[in-house]
Amino acid sequence: MLYSHIPRWLFLVFSIVQAVATYAAAPANTFPIELVNNSMIAGDDDVYIVIKGENPSTKKAVFVQVNPVTGIATGVEVNASTNAKLYNYKLSELPLIGGKRTLYLPYLASVRIYFSIKYPMDLHVALDTTGAYTIPDPSPFDTTDSNYYTLYDKIESTFDAGSGTYSNPTAVDFFTLPLQLDQSGSTSFLQSGFTHTRADVLNNVDTVFADVANITPATEPNWKRLFVNYIDPSGTSALLRLISPGKAILPGNNNAPYFDNSYLKNMGTYGFDYIDAVNTYYLTHTVQIDCTELTGVFAMSGGSGYILTGQMTGPDVNGNYFFHFDNGGGGSYSFDLQMPTDSFPFFAGAGESFNAANNTPPAIIVRQLTSAFDAGLLPAPDGTLLNKAYFIANKASYYTDNALLVAGVTQPWYDLYSKALHTVPTGVPPFDLIYTFAYDDALDQDGTLHDPSTTAPSPLVVTLGDMTGTDIPNPFLDLNTYTVTALIGDGSVVYYKGKLVKHLDVLTVPSPFVCQLNGETANIFLQDGFVRPYFDGASAILVEPTGVNPVKNVIFPGVTSLPSTPTPIPTPTPTIKPPPAGFAPPSALPTPRPTPTAVPSGPRFEWTKNTDGTYSGTITLPNGSVKPFSHVQLPALAVFAPEDVRASIEREADIILNGL
Repeated sequence: MLYSHIPRWLFLVFSIVQAVATYAAAPANTFPIELVNNSMIAGDDDVYIVIKGENPSTKKAVFVQVNPVTGIATGVEVNASTNAKLYNYKLSELPLIGGKRTLYLPYLASVRIYFSIKYPMDLHVALDTTGAYTIPDPSPFDTTDSNYYTLYDKIESTFDAGSGTYSNPTAVDFFTLPLQLDQSGSTSFLQSGFTHTRADVLNNVDTVFADVANITPATEPNWKRLFVNYIDPSGTSALLRLISPGKAILPGNNNAPYFDNSYLKNMGTYGFDYIDAVNTYYLTHTVQIDCTELTGVFAMSGGSGYILTGQMTGPDVNGNYFFHFDNGGGGSYSFDLQMPTDSFPFFAGAGESFNAANNTPPAIIVRQLTSAFDAGLLPAPDGTLLNKAYFIANKASYYTDNALLVAGVTQPWYDLYSKALHTVPTGVPPFDLIYTFAYDDALDQDGTLHDPSTTAPSPLVVTLGDMTGTDIPNPFLDLNTYTVTALIGDGSVVYYKGKLVKHLDVLTVPSPFVCQLNGETANIFLQDGFVRPYFDGASAILVEPTGVNPVKNVIFPGVTSLPSTPTPIPTPTPTIKPPPAGFAPPSALPTPRPTPTAVPSGPRFEWTKNTDGTYSGTITLPNGSVKPFSHVQLPALAVFAPEDVRASIEREADIILNGL
């Protein structure tokens, strides 16, 4: 009762001042994360973060909840009722401490901090193959993913009670935002990521991809497919992201982003068969793999100990080649690695015959061979010992023509995507520090920052760099009216405007097409064919163009055909550094969490129509509070509203639009 006479606004100001005074120094056993927005195109109100990770004690997946006054963060374990939208934060909602937006992470593993421009991420919770709840990463190449048309990117981190903090920038999957990391207490690198503008990064990529000295007319279009361009419903053209070849190789998909899986084994198209050349070379030459890091982890004895020597055998009766590795005469270990016949395992560092369990000799073999390929050092001179020391000694030869390949002018036979991102802005060394390939740590160019303090690590400063010239698309604003034919799977029930929709019914609808599928509200954005926000079964709703705009088929799945959440191809976990340097995807089980209380009655709207077809006005909630909204489509309010009013807003907005 002591403060009952103080106005709420004054009490809030007092609380903030008190918080700044209290947390000018980081609380004990927390990892300070300081966020700086230098984007030049979006203020702190238009830059969002969402953080997910794993509780290191329970191994359960968590979203990170941040106290908006103190910045102290906690991990909230997820379950079937978790509302992921509650864990999206505008930068402006985080406390400003020492001139930087600041939060304090607890001990967490496998942390992903996602940044997005103008729109929050639409993450969700799903069951993995073991029956545990997890938080899937969004898919940067799936056009039905509800985040696909958003400008977003991420960094990776972990805070371990036994070894301190590890943080790194990553473009292993894609590049969208220029993120830079600085940490004064790091004992590895002090800075990593992109120090140049987004325009500089993308211009360098374009220049490297178009280098006629290294690329034939056949290969240039293949690399340029990695640019993901988009035109939103208003006609705004935007470059969404640059996809890595390891993620863009999608067998059977001939649409961009797409990278030819036969690139490394296609004499007819590319004038050279790289895989065949490597196989042939190692029939008469050897390579050595240094596995000494497995000492005490994996037993190997006799012969050459933890040094394996490999030579190719084959082809067998099926035309397959095998790389035979052993640790010499009298040694205890041997292994035959089947060589791939397509490109994916080389670019991804895993997959097919290159799949191997961590902390085993096959994993080290695959890591070293694919790292050498990525940098252009495979094949290597006869008898070469592949280890980190070899790669460091040969950095000047990264991403250059390999003299042991008689490839003529058909280069490059390495990862041009990695070269382009590591050599901003000049296209040549020195190499920027960032993961562009799963094993850039083996190549000594990953940029992982490590502070060994387990109780008071130095702050990690994450800067969103200059994005001047970047157009921000708006996939949600579509003023077109569509003719939709509903194709409804067996057992599913679809309602539109309170009326039952039958299979093959033809409807005239706006976008988003707001309907109910088996009791779930679906906001279907018809030009681009995605559903937001996500719900179970949303990814199974397909929008199919008929060839005549704006006529579409909307395919609703049957109740027995709802697919499980697709799991993206995992990025291999680096094994150069001991755990927790690897950032393995979380696999977690739920603990119950309170379900938000439903609002007993719908809100009231007052609005005016803007010249661009959007609406501005206010929402009066059942508790009497008034919330303004500006320049939005009324159905789109359901995307951004808090959980406790979302369902009511959807119903009310649908009723309002019916009468407009």
